[in-house]
Amino acid sequence: MHHNKLEINKLGLNLDLNLDVNVEHQQIDQEMSDDTKKKPEGLGDTIEQITRATRIKNVVDAYTRATGKPCGCAKRQAALNKNVPIRKEVKTFDLFIVELEKTVNDTITTDSGLELYIETKFENGEFDHRVTQGPVVAVPFKYDTGVEVGDTLYFHHLVVMQEGQVLTGVDNHYFVKYGEQAIGNQAIAYKSKKTGEIKCLGGWTLLEPVEEDSEKSDLIELVELKEKLPTKGRVVYTCGDGTADDVVVNPGDVVGFKENRDYRIKIDGVEMYRTRAEDLLYVEEEVHNN
Repeated sequence: MHHNKLEINKLGLNLDLNLDVNVEHQQIDQEMSDDTKKKPEGLGDTIEQITRATRIKNVVDAYTRATGKPCGCAKRQAALNKNVPIRKEVKTFDLFIVELEKTVNDTITTDSGLELYIETKFENGEFDHRVTQGPVVAVPFKYDTGVEVGDTLYFHHLVVMQEGQVLTGVDNHYFVKYGEQAIGNQAIAYKSKKTGEIKCLGGWTLLEPVEEDSEKSDLIELVELKEKLPTKGRVVYTCGDGTADDVVVNPGDVVGFKENRDYRIKIDGVEMYRTRAEDLLYVEEEVHNN
């Protein structure tokens, strides 16, 4: 049997490895064939396939066997797969798909950088700390929404509450229903990755809170035992354009809305009310008496 001698110099250590020229090539070729049939999940898998095809992996494996020192290849492969994944293209009819690492914001970071865990199992904990935004990985081809893959989508809480609207067969991916009317539309607004501009979607209007007048009496002091619910807000973002049945309001308008329609959502870090156009009752106008 013939042998080739391979000399490897690493960290000043000369190591002689006797490698058999007839190292079961058939088995290696079969492993390479099987490996190329697997679809790589990320950059780590791609590099691993290249090292197999070029026989570099055989040399590395031989070095590991001879020295007993692991190369750490599997760990680096997993890290590269996680950090540089291969995106799977998904086409949807009337759904957005978003990718979420988690569905509940269960940690906070102090000014000093200390990360604290929040217990969300108490009453309203899951709702109050729910995730309501995520990067878009697929857009509905039925509609021209202006949203592109990579933009940030702000969505209805039903997308993640309880078990959530999980995309079957794909980890950490959730579907968001879309329609041109807010009643069936869970996609509330989006932020463009290219421009940073925020726009509403499908009949939603976003309001910021305004100070509301409370009832006063000159005779007695009125004491409210429970918090008064908001009934109006100032328009920040709207998608009404005057077509079809849109209720046309403009940014800056102070509007009134139906009771219990002050659904809260954070948009770009700012808490707002998400309100359907059909829930708006009036627009305040300044009247000047001559």
